[in-house]
Amino acid sequence: IPFGRHGCLLDVYVPHLVPGRTPPPKMPVYIFVFGGAWTSGSRTLYCMLANQLADKLQSVVVVPDYPLWPEEQHVHAMQTAIIDSVAWTYSNIEKYSGDKMNIHLMGHSAGAHLSVLAPMALARGDYSPLDEDTTPSTLLPAIRKVLGFSGVYDITDHYKHEEMRGVADVSPMHRVMGGPENFHLWSPSALVQVLAEKDLISRLPPMYLFHGTADHIVPYQSTVKLGDRLAEVNGKAVVKILADVGHSEPVTDVMLPDRPTYDLIMGCI
Repeated sequence: IPFGRHGCLLDVYVPHLVPGRTPPPKMPVYIFVFGGAWTSGSRTLYCMLANQLADKLQSVVVVPDYPLWPEEQHVHAMQTAIIDSVAWTYSNIEKYSGDKMNIHLMGHSAGAHLSVLAPMALARGDYSPLDEDTTPSTLLPAIRKVLGFSGVYDITDHYKHEEMRGVADVSPMHRVMGGPENFHLWSPSALVQVLAEKDLISRLPPMYLFHGTADHIVPYQSTVKLGDRLAEVNGKAVVKILADVGHSEPVTDVMLPDRPTYDLIMGCI
């Protein structure tokens, strides 16, 4: 389904019909934002995850694409595309028995970064709506919570981690974020203080942040730091560190019920 201003598509998933069970007339909505280092990924890779979420949670699941580097050179367009997907959901999801005022924004890795950035941008008014019905003041109350898994929340810290791993030069991150001088502008951990100084923290939805201790791609301290920053300014945040869980399990293990951490991850959602 086409949406937004960047020529992107999204897919919508609803629960499978089960004899003897009637879906509720208004189901919660989950928008899943995939990861891939801001340079790779596709909504089509996540049909198994979306079906599991729809059936297990009796929910409507939306999986959008978003513009990726190098076709898109800057993270702002990615952030805008994610908000556009929220706007499309708000305007259209009732056709699929979804509750437009009960949207859960869920992301993994780079997708978690964008999922946290999106409501922060809405709180600051950093979004040009496509119509008068999807303004920041309309969309922000519709986002009931943000669920971030294995997220990158401090770009400066993560760049240092990339340097330590020897991948900073091949990673597109520093280019996508506009260079080191702009890292703070796209780091949720830094933006918390900006929002606090403008008395905007209360506008943010609750943040549920999850990270595995065995994640060597994005260290779990990324999530701990964002949780701490939010707590310091009375932001609404829940942090859960998952023992012995790696970087990809929050996505791959939700695709199949017999995966080792399926119940653990699904219980977080």
